Amino acid sequence: GGGRSDLSKPVTANRASDNYATISGGGYNRAGNGNSDTTDAEYATVSGGYLNTANGRQATVGGGADNMAVYRATIAGGLTNRALGSYSAIPGGYLNTTLGNYAFAAGKRAKANHDGAFVWADSTAADFATGKADEFAVRASGGVLFRTGGGLSVENSSGQSVFAIDSKGKLTKGTLTNSDLSFSITLFTREIED
Repeated sequence: GGGRSDLSKPVTANRASDNYATISGGGYNRAGNGNSDTTDAEYATVSGGYLNTANGRQATVGGGADNMAVYRATIAGGLTNRALGSYSAIPGGYLNTTLGNYAFAAGKRAKANHDGAFVWADSTAADFATGKADEFAVRASGGVLFRTGGGLSVENSSGQSVFAIDSKGKLTKGTLTNSDLSFSITLFTREIED
């Protein structure tokens, strides 16, 4: 579906090169890898947009521009995103990359460089990358807010609570200590009326 983004240039037409590949609209989109084997990027899908490429088996690009997804990876939209790890996902944004398998990157210039990594980057004009596999990384220059009707708990990899605060702000598990500090920290919650 769709057509050329520039009627005078045939190269800007959409091209589905592998078996069962689909392009629904837009222009200059590619579904499949374009090599002589029409079976190694089957079921690739580009829904629309411009200059998007789904060049791996069952890869999907929803739209946007200049996005690329490989084997079973998905990009919903945005601009110049690269889902290069298998089974990875980018919901949109700008200049995000997933190099790891099963990775997730969102926001602006988020780089999920490791398997199983989740990274979200705010609007800062700089790369923000994971440092190891299975890491959860967030860059939030404006702060972080968790709102919950209950308490807060942090567990280790065995599922044991190592730090917990109840709904009234009382520390119920873990300690806040540092030999270099000589002051106390009080934890509290506040009620917000709608």
